[in-house]
Amino acid sequence: MQKYVILETISDLGHSTIAKAQNSETRELVIIKMLKRKFYTWEECMKIREIKVLTVLYHPQLLKIKEIIKLREEVYCVYEFYESSLFDYYQQIRESGEQISEQIIKQIMFQIIQGVQYLHSQKYLHRDICPENICVTANEDNTYIQAKISSFFVTRENNQKQNNQFTDYITTRWYRAPEQLIHSQNYNQQVDIWAIGCVMMELLQKQILYIIFFQIYVFFFSLLGPVFNGISEQDQLIKIIKIFGTPLMQEWPEVYSYATQMKISIPQEKGIKLEQIIPQASNEAINLLLSIFKFMPSKRISCENMLKHPFFSDIDTFQLNDSIIKSHINKNRQNNIFEKQQANNSKNNNDSNNNVTNNNISNNNISNNNISNNNVKNINSNINNNNNINT
Repeated sequence: MQKYVILETISDLGHSTIAKAQNSETRELVIIKMLKRKFYTWEECMKIREIKVLTVLYHPQLLKIKEIIKLREEVYCVYEFYESSLFDYYQQIRESGEQISEQIIKQIMFQIIQGVQYLHSQKYLHRDICPENICVTANEDNTYIQAKISSFFVTRENNQKQNNQFTDYITTRWYRAPEQLIHSQNYNQQVDIWAIGCVMMELLQKQILYIIFFQIYVFFFSLLGPVFNGISEQDQLIKIIKIFGTPLMQEWPEVYSYATQMKISIPQEKGIKLEQIIPQASNEAINLLLSIFKFMPSKRISCENMLKHPFFSDIDTFQLNDSIIKSHINKNRQNNIFEKQQANNSKNNNDSNNNVTNNNISNNNISNNNISNNNVKNINSNINNNNNINT
C-alpha cells in the first residue's frame, strides 16, 4: 500500500469511500475503495460479493480489481483507473452547455451492453445498472469514451436449475423494471435489459413540454435526468404507463393481480410516442428502445440481439478494443498528475510521519509507517471459486 499516493477523495458513500490514487513506482493511476465495515480475517474479506464476483469474472467492460489490501481491520480494494461515473460525466456536459452526440451515446451503450452480455453469459444478474455504476474515461479530444460496469455488491447468480427468489428492493428505483416495481421475486436477467434502456433514453433525452388533451402532463427532462423519476414504486409504475400506455390483461396479467392486492387502480393511458419525447433521436435508436421497453420480460430484446441492432451498425468494434484505448488514454495525463504530486510532496519533507497524503479517506489517514507489504495480497492469490454468492 505504501506505493500508492492518494490524490483526492472522489466520493463518500454509505458502504465505502472512494479515492483517486497513483502508483509511485509505475505512475499508474488507480481507484482505491475503502470499505467502511470492519474485517477481522481474510476469509471475511473474500465473502464480499463484489470481490467474489470480480475474482471469477473478467471482461474489458467490467471494472477490474487489481489488489485487495487489509490493514488491521480495514480493507482497501484497488481498481483500475477511470475518470468519472457516467452520471458525473453528463453533469459536466450539462454544465458546459454542450450535448452528447448520438455517436458517443452509441459508443457508451455498446460497451455497457457488451459487459452485461458477458455477465448474462456467465449466468449473473448485475441488478443495479445505472449511470452512477458506469465508469467512463475520455481520450484527449473527447472523441472516444471508454465505459466499464462497476459496483457488483448486489450481483447475483441466475441459476435456472434453482427456483430463484430474489430480493425485490435492489436496483435504484428509477431504473427498476416493471416486474420489480410490483415486488416480483422471480425476475431474471431481463431486469438488466430494462435498466440499459433507461440509461440509453436518459442519454438521448432533451428538455421538452407536452400538453395532452385537457390535462397537462409536464415531462420536464433536464438535459440528462432520470426518465422515470418516481417518488415511490407505484408512482414509478404510473410514470412508465403514462409513456408506454396501459398494458393489456393478456400482455401483463401480473400487474392486475398486484393492483387488486394493493387495492389500487391501473391508470388507462394511451401512451406517448418516443419520437415526441426524444425528437432528436434517430429512427434506429427509437426502434431499439421500443424493443427494450416491453412490460412482458420475455418479449424484451437480448443483449446479443442489441449488439446486432442497426443502431450500432456503424460502430467500429476494433476501435473499442481495450488495448487500443490504453495506448492513448491518460498517458500524458498520468505523468502530469504524478509530477504535480511529486512537487507537492517536496514541500512537505518536514512531515516526520511521512503520510501517504494530506487527504483523509473518511477521516482515516493512510500512513506509510503503518502499512506492511505483508498485508497486501494480490487478487489472483485469494480466489475461492467454490464460494456461493448468496443474497
